[in-house]
Amino acid sequence: MVSIAGAVERYRSAVYLLAGLLTAGGLYALYTLPAAIYPEVAYPRIVVLGRGGTFEAQEMVVAATRPLEQAMSGLLGLRKIRARTVRGSVELSLDFRPHADMQLALSQVQARLAALQPSLPREIEVSAERLTPSVFPVLQYELVGGDPIVLRDLAEFTVRPRLAGLPDVGEIQVQGGRVRELSVQLDPARLISNRVGVAEIAQAIGITDQAIAAGRVDRAYRQYAIIVSSLTNTAESVAGVVVRRTGDRVIRVGDLGTVRYAPQDQFQIVTGNGRPAALVNVARQPNGSTLKVKAAVEAAIDSIRPLLPSGVTLEPVYDQAALVSDSMRSVRDAMLIGGGLAVIVLFLLLGRIRATFAAALTLPITVAITLLGLAVFGDTLNLMSLGGLAVAIGLIIDDGVVVVENIERRLALHPSEPAAEVIRRGTDEIFGPVAGSTLTTVVVFAPLGLLQGVVGDFFRSFALALTIAVLLSLLVAMTLIPAIAGEWARRGARTGDHGTTLPHLRLERLEGRYGRAVGWALERRRLVLAGAGLLLLGALGLTRLMGTGFLPTMDEGGFILDYWAPPGGALAETNRQVQVLEQIVGRDPDVLSFTRRTGLELGFAATLPNSGDFTVRLKPRNQRKSSVYDVMDRVRTAADAEAPAVRVEFMQLLQDVIGDLAGAPAPVELKLFGTDHAAAERAAKALAKGIERTPGLVDLYDGVPGQDPELRIDLDPVRVARLGLTPDKVQADARAALFGAEAGTAREADRVISIRVRFPDSVRTRAEVASVIPIVGPQGWAPLAQLGSVRDTASASELLRENLRPVVTVTGRVEGRSLGSVMGDVRAAVARVPLPASVRLEFGGQYASQQQSFRELLTVLALAIGAVLAVLVTQFRGFRGPLAIVLVVPLGLTGAVLMLTLTRVPFNVSSFMGVILLVGLIVKNGILLLDAGVRARREGLTQEQALVHAGQLRLRPILMTTLCTLVGLLPLALGLGSGAELQRPLALAVIGGLAVSTAVTLLVLPTMLELLGALRSTE
Repeated sequence: MVSIAGAVERYRSAVYLLAGLLTAGGLYALYTLPAAIYPEVAYPRIVVLGRGGTFEAQEMVVAATRPLEQAMSGLLGLRKIRARTVRGSVELSLDFRPHADMQLALSQVQARLAALQPSLPREIEVSAERLTPSVFPVLQYELVGGDPIVLRDLAEFTVRPRLAGLPDVGEIQVQGGRVRELSVQLDPARLISNRVGVAEIAQAIGITDQAIAAGRVDRAYRQYAIIVSSLTNTAESVAGVVVRRTGDRVIRVGDLGTVRYAPQDQFQIVTGNGRPAALVNVARQPNGSTLKVKAAVEAAIDSIRPLLPSGVTLEPVYDQAALVSDSMRSVRDAMLIGGGLAVIVLFLLLGRIRATFAAALTLPITVAITLLGLAVFGDTLNLMSLGGLAVAIGLIIDDGVVVVENIERRLALHPSEPAAEVIRRGTDEIFGPVAGSTLTTVVVFAPLGLLQGVVGDFFRSFALALTIAVLLSLLVAMTLIPAIAGEWARRGARTGDHGTTLPHLRLERLEGRYGRAVGWALERRRLVLAGAGLLLLGALGLTRLMGTGFLPTMDEGGFILDYWAPPGGALAETNRQVQVLEQIVGRDPDVLSFTRRTGLELGFAATLPNSGDFTVRLKPRNQRKSSVYDVMDRVRTAADAEAPAVRVEFMQLLQDVIGDLAGAPAPVELKLFGTDHAAAERAAKALAKGIERTPGLVDLYDGVPGQDPELRIDLDPVRVARLGLTPDKVQADARAALFGAEAGTAREADRVISIRVRFPDSVRTRAEVASVIPIVGPQGWAPLAQLGSVRDTASASELLRENLRPVVTVTGRVEGRSLGSVMGDVRAAVARVPLPASVRLEFGGQYASQQQSFRELLTVLALAIGAVLAVLVTQFRGFRGPLAIVLVVPLGLTGAVLMLTLTRVPFNVSSFMGVILLVGLIVKNGILLLDAGVRARREGLTQEQALVHAGQLRLRPILMTTLCTLVGLLPLALGLGSGAELQRPLALAVIGGLAVSTAVTLLVLPTMLELLGALRSTE
């Protein structure tokens, strides 16, 4: 039989060298691995956006939404189509099955869009985007203190070019300010007198604005390109464009109106701390490092500031890199504190400096090499991978503790034998149980590949880091520790110095009492089993008191405030109402800065003109007294009181991004399907009324968006024909007069600006605009209103569809209670609301995602237990002992329920992962006990004696490993810092479960082993 310790003894120098090289590689990986807040995952979602039309929502559904839905249906791997239609825009969310080839899916989508584009209305442009974390900005800066046109130009042509091409920097998006254009503002009276239409003028300018290379000519030994140009690069050249020639009379653009530089029509507003602003949003490239992006961008911004005009400032608004740094620092501190506490506990129980050092040495070496492993597997430094490392701290040292304890015990029992031989036997003896217990910890994570969606993507990174660390800890413990122990033993033999033993906690008396307790339990099996049953029943009762959630949250130091003003309001009125929110946010003592967008929002989405969002940045945690949740509550209360007409929703930025990526942004979502849209809206209002008093339910929205008013002119073809025109010509002229018609571009030194032809604001903004817009044709002219019937109408401002069916959604968020408890009350309230037969109700949102994740995690838990049982049966070559160990696992899990209930932490995906991890940890202690029992039985002890002896023999290593794991997780359980908050539910579940399971393993497991006759096979 090959001796591991013997091989290590022969190749000790190679072991040292390999450990040093791999550790150095891990340190290199620490500085080169990309750093991000969350893992770089491929979400199976594509968003299709159609923009540019002037249709109201209902007409947009017919003209664009349905054709897009039909074109996209049938895509390979497509699971769900959701559509959101607003005035002039449509947003399609295409959700694909997990593990779908998203590059192929995006190619298919783009090909179908290209085929569909010619059949869509001319003004509608469609685009598709894969949603990944890199789509959303990691940094955001605001330019304030100047004219909005100047701010936009500075952002677009000074800041953006300097940031483009920086390391790991992705898309740079500019929002806000006012865009400059060459505006041709026509006089309606001159158009009438000259019988010229608006579209004809735009066409004339566009045709003139040309430059071509006509040829080449050699002259004076040089070759000249011949350029024939009629470019309209100045206001004067645009004014000189000939529109029409009648006899000897030439009609120029300048004869029909004025040409000057002016801002484009304003449909969006962006402010910074209440002042007009231009925003620069910086995203990172896929697999890029957020910290590298920040370093490069900050250096560029510092070089740009001296170039800005006097009074203009460029300041950060949102900084995800700061959150990444703070979170990584928090997790790092948790690892250092947990590791330090574990080493202290180990020293208090061993009392030997050398032995403690040998076990403690496994911590930094294993962590460093784990970082190298993350680089090899293509992972990043993120909160989930670092969280896996932090959780593994207590587990990494466990293998070293068991090996060191066994070697120390062997050396004490055989002081006269050669130390090298004792170390070899001690290492080889413990290899089986240590390897088996490590393998059981690893195999519980093997079924995680079955998890889908955000949960699976996030926790795979966690499981990968933990698995690599635990496997490496086994390798380091079985190689480096015997090598170091052998080195010290040889030196001790030469010098007589065998190390100093300091005062420590002695367990001999506890071992004696424990042996008697095991004997007592074996004599009273029924009583022990009854106690175990009561423990299970008690935990089952506590589950009714324990809340449930979805993903854990953390204080990000800022939040997003989404708002919706009453639909149909003018931009100025929406701005007036939203300014009240600006005052509320600005006066909160814990708010550092904020930006506001109206008609725009974060991400790739269709936005209503009466909606937008705030990005609010709070003061650092050590400079504010309130948590982010307290600040959101204060702002919500003030908004309800001072701006009751404006609907608001609050969420933290990363929660908003994850919701967008996952396609389920609202925790509470009730979906009502029905062909009768009015009936569905009535049912939605009734449901919202029925659940509005649910405790903990906030930001409730009944799903009825209201209506947008419209002035509708239904053309009479006969009247149109009298002017020598067709309806499409009238529509083009009306659109050009009001929205303006693009008529080419003016080229400047470093930019191109649009030329737009339209009527002046004094005409376009009049209430009776339809009566003053002249439509000019070959046979005469007439006001637009006289070419048909004019009436005021209204239509829905927003329409939703899912899988080609109309849907109305009632949404809400959760505050102060768990998602599960709120949804329990909501379901009870919904059951009391009668619904029409034509309306069907479905539950969606994060609650549906939670239920699906819990079902998948239950499957993972069952498979994990099955995998552990297979490992145990293989190791012990029998079924009874492994079955006894697996049967006590549910008893240990009761501790997780108890701890989560006492700390009022919801049972969520993170704590569920803790339960899965607990399976491996509970079995780990059981393996040590069963292995010692089998060995004692082979030495001739009776079954009862073997169980008592095994318990006394393994009491110290079980207590040492348990205490090291508990104190290693303690910093995470306290939730100190941003990153540690995400792992707090998991840490609490493991601490509670491990504490109870240790007692169960030590007292109940011997009874189960004796009851099942697990040691009889060794007789």
